[in-house]
Amino acid sequence: MRADFGRTVFAVLAGYLTNATLVWATERSLAGMPKAGSYWIVALVSQCSILTGAGYLCALIAEPAGRKTATLGFIGVALFAGAFSLTSHWRTQPQWYCIALPAIVPPCAFLGYLSEGFLNRRRE
Repeated sequence: MRADFGRTVFAVLAGYLTNATLVWATERSLAGMPKAGSYWIVALVSQCSILTGAGYLCALIAEPAGRKTATLGFIGVALFAGAFSLTSHWRTQPQWYCIALPAIVPPCAFLGYLSEGFLNRRRE
C-alpha cells in the first residue's frame, strides 16, 4: 500500500515536471515570435498537447489502481502552480488566454489518462 502511494506521488511529480519543462522549452522556442493573436493560439494549442502527454505519462507511471488518483493529483498540482503564474501575468497576457489556460488543464490531462488506458488495453 505504501509503495503504491509513493508511486502515485512519483507519477504526479513526473507528469508535472515534464509539463513544466516542455512548457518552458516551448516558450523559449516562441520567444522571437511577436506576442500577437497567433502567438497566444500557438501557445494554447501547444499547452493542450503538452498537458495530454503529461497526463499520459502520469497515468503510465502510476499503479493501475492509482491511475485516476495520480491524474487528479496532477490536475490539482498543475492548476495550483498555474494559478500563481497566471495571477502574476494577468496584465501582460490577454485575459481570454488567462481564462482558457486553466480551463484546458482538466480535460487535456484526463484525455492523457484515457489514452493510456486505451493504449494499455490494446497492448494486452
